[in-house]
Amino acid sequence: MIVNVSPETEKQLAELAARNGEPVPDFAGSLLEEKLREVQPGEGLNGTDDDVDPDALERAVAQMINRTPEEIEQTRARLFQQMEPPRPLPPGQTLFDVICGKWPGDETDEEVLRALEKLS
Repeated sequence: MIVNVSPETEKQLAELAARNGEPVPDFAGSLLEEKLREVQPGEGLNGTDDDVDPDALERAVAQMINRTPEEIEQTRARLFQQMEPPRPLPPGQTLFDVICGKWPGDETDEEVLRALEKLS
């Protein structure tokens, strides 16, 4: 198969492939397969209905740790734009006053702490 891309895209693809330690054709193929899975979400790997991808976490982690400082800064700036500004504390109250004992269910602080200890 021959795929035509712009010289800029080819350069970017070569840089990303090198950063991931893969040959350009293999890296390009994996990107293309990933994009096709996004476009056809009802169809899993190998044309089955199984949408479990055993390599998804590994690829996501590799993508995160191989970001350039510029990509990290762009993501950070985008997230800060989407965030709502923090709400001020009510007069005369501390963060402890506002948070403790305010669980969404009927759990006590002690029950929540025990659950957190079990998780850690």
